[in-house]
Parts: sequence; structure tokens; C-alpha cells
Amino acid sequence: MVSLRIFLITMIVVISVTPILAQRLTPEKKKELAQEMEKDLEGMPLAERLYNQGIMLYSQEKPAEAFQKLKEALTIAKKEGNNLFTFKLMSCIADFYSDQSQEDESIPYLKDMIKVEVTDSYLVYDAMSKLANLYWKKGDFYQSESYFIQYLGVLEKSPKPDNSRLKLTYERLVKFYREFSREDKAKEFEERAKNLL
Repeated sequence: MVSLRIFLITMIVVISVTPILAQRLTPEKKKELAQEMEKDLEGMPLAERLYNQGIMLYSQEKPAEAFQKLKEALTIAKKEGNNLFTFKLMSCIADFYSDQSQEDESIPYLKDMIKVEVTDSYLVYDAMSKLANLYWKKGDFYQSESYFIQYLGVLEKSPKPDNSRLKLTYERLVKFYREFSREDKAKEFEERAKNLL
């Protein structure tokens, strides 16, 4: 219940930055909502509290303060051995850096995400996918291909392969190899995509 309330308050704060709604929410109302959220956070473990504060600060367009809170939360989560929360924090930090057009800053977090032991292999897939696409965007063929092949391996070795995801990945690899003039590999993945039908 507390988490839902925090989510709703955070969404109000996020929405309040739009010009139309900003006129309706006075500075006093925004301050009141922030204080209410702080009260809700008091009963939470420190790492979760810092995480929620970071999200709130980012929604208020205060990225430097948000990153500080999120990194503090990450340090605590790592010390506590909370792998899933560690993964969540790394993902959040990486996404925020990408949102700020600081992709190079997001790369170390994405690489660390791959090393975190989590039970859901698709979480690791997501980190590898983001790395492959970031390196592709940078024009680094070998790094990008390496991560594409790694996350393809995760997908193909899954006990319950997700054919729709596999097909999308094969199609993405067709585009990737064509962009780098590797028609032989592009055709290979084109065939693999067709064989999934």
C-alpha cells in the first residue's frame, strides 16, 4: 500500500512539470506532496528510501542529486547482498544516464548488471541487449556483435524459449549485419527468423 502511494505521488510530481498541470499545482502543493512522500519513506529500509528519493529528484529535473541518491542506495544494496535490488538500481542509473545522453556513463552499470546473479535470465538479456545497441550506435562492430551473440545465447538456451523475442533478435541481427556489410551473416539470421514461423 505504501509503495502504491509513493508511486502515485511520484507520478503527480512527474506530471507536475508539464506546463498545463504546473499551473494547477502551486509551489505550495508541490512542496506538500514532497513532504507527504518523505513521511511515507520514513518506515522504509534506507536503500529503498534513497532509491525513491532518487526517482523523485529525477522527476523534478535534478539529475545530479538523483544520481547521488541512487548511487548511495546501490552501495547499500551491494553490501546487503540484495542482488535483485542491486540489479534494479543499476538498471535505473544506466537508463537515466542514457536519458541524459550520457551513454558512456551507462555502459559500466550495464556491464555490472550482467555479473549480478539473478534468477530471471531475461533481466540479463535486457542488459546485454542495451549494451549491443549502445555499441552499435557508437559504430563499434566487434563490441556490439559480442553482446548480440551473448544475449542470443541466453535466449536460445532458455528452458522455455520465447520465439517472438528470438524472431525480433534475429531480425535485429539481419539489420545489424547489413549495416556493416556482412551479407552472409545477414542471410543466415534471415533464414533463422523464417524457420521460427
